[in-house]
Amino acid sequence: MRAKGSFFAVLAVLPALLAVPSFSAAQTVPHYFPDGIERLSEPARQWEAYLRYMNATDICRGTLGADATFPRDFSRAITVERVYEGKKVTFYFEPWVRTGDKIVFYDFCGQRTVTEAEFQVVVDDLVSQFEKAVQMGAEYYRELEKLAVRARAKRIGMSEGDLRARLDQPVPDAPNVTYRELQQLPRPMTKADFVPREVHFGYTPYFGVAWLNTGVLWVTPQSRIVDYLYGHPSVLLHEMTHANANLQSYPLSNGIDVELIASIPEMLLDEDHISLMYHGYLADVRDMVNVYFGFDFAQVRREVVVFDHVRNLRIDTAKFNEHVGKLIEVRRELRKAFLKTLEEFYSDQVFWTSFNEKMQDTRAVFRVMMAFAYDPTIAGGHAETMKFLQRNHRKIMQMANEAYRKSGGESGSGESRRGPSQASLDLLEQMSGMSRDDMLRLARKYRITEDDVRDKSFPELVDLYMRIMEMEAGRTGAPGRVQ
Repeated sequence: MRAKGSFFAVLAVLPALLAVPSFSAAQTVPHYFPDGIERLSEPARQWEAYLRYMNATDICRGTLGADATFPRDFSRAITVERVYEGKKVTFYFEPWVRTGDKIVFYDFCGQRTVTEAEFQVVVDDLVSQFEKAVQMGAEYYRELEKLAVRARAKRIGMSEGDLRARLDQPVPDAPNVTYRELQQLPRPMTKADFVPREVHFGYTPYFGVAWLNTGVLWVTPQSRIVDYLYGHPSVLLHEMTHANANLQSYPLSNGIDVELIASIPEMLLDEDHISLMYHGYLADVRDMVNVYFGFDFAQVRREVVVFDHVRNLRIDTAKFNEHVGKLIEVRRELRKAFLKTLEEFYSDQVFWTSFNEKMQDTRAVFRVMMAFAYDPTIAGGHAETMKFLQRNHRKIMQMANEAYRKSGGESGSGESRRGPSQASLDLLEQMSGMSRDDMLRLARKYRITEDDVRDKSFPELVDLYMRIMEMEAGRTGAPGRVQ
């Protein structure tokens, strides 16, 4: 799922650095684009345009949320079929419907007729972006299988050649299963792995959404507007990564942050000056950048926002552009570092999902691998931080060991968890479409405590969620404490 960036709580961006010329949209851009749309590479203008385009399209063509709109029936959507890498893909253009010899387009503000030529521009635009996303995904993950197999061979003390010779052989006691499948190692990545069977272009509560193990995904007109601004098919690539069963599939994907994995190949590109600064999926990555690279996002935001009056912002553009310039190299470094993390994760998915569950943290593997790759710099720079770690080494190790011992509850000890399992929370997040922060805000609103959710099963959490939603909708009286 590719949610909208949680940007409004943070702030804005600004002009100057990397002043690359902007390109006005040609007349052949899709008709649902806002008039005057531009493709912008300069960070400040990209951010200003992002905010402007979201304001311009949110009510009529945005992702207003499941409770803000009526259901939609796509049985009459215009469909287009294509074959890529030997796989048939059906594109559903849901807001476009044929009525007699006309095509009508609808959004949340009304409906109008469009010409065949206008609709063909929509088709050509989406299909070209789809083809580009397939190429980008395959390129980023091209070496993943090779890297994962090499790491797996080293871990089990076998030569890579011997392991590879056995990988696709059947397991004697289970001839329908290969050793590759038994060890949950990925297959060599191909473009076909990124080709889903259905691409729905319509309206959802998010920029995009995909269902694991189904080959079905949705993206929205608003997401296409954002992708045009960035200059690459960001949301499409994100959802196609979810839909790639060689990368994400149940049940093991419940034990890893699939949203972070799907964000790596698209939110860290050079052209995207917004996501690392503001997107909710990269919140923990910002913490890692602060710890290891010394970039304090909170401090930057305090410095660059000169004025904020009911969400009308004035920015110190020079300061912001100075900081954004530093993040270009950070993003490039993270693309390399996270590929190494994925190599480690996919070399032993069972271990790492178990470790993540033990730590009650679906991003634990990312934290561990960053700690292996970089020295922290957060305590006054690299030298001072290393001195601090040396002085406090024994205390730190004692604290880490105690935290690890208690994490997830003692195995077999009968101790209660500190709360519901990470997998249950992740499932609830996916089912509800709410972020973890949104759920925490609701919990505080209805005075739900840690004791209220301790040891609750997933069905019990869903029941609690549904009761809260009923109260939010005003069906059961005024807000109060939910039991």
